[in-house]
Amino acid sequence: MNDPIIKKRAIFAFILAFLSIALVVYLFKVTF
Repeated sequence: MNDPIIKKRAIFAFILAFLSIALVVYLFKVTF
């Protein structure tokens, strides 16, 4: 089970999670 579509979705989800965490950290630094 080595589908490129699943790999792309995993990479996309990882990037999305990283961006959301970075956004939270940025907002936290700006607010406090």
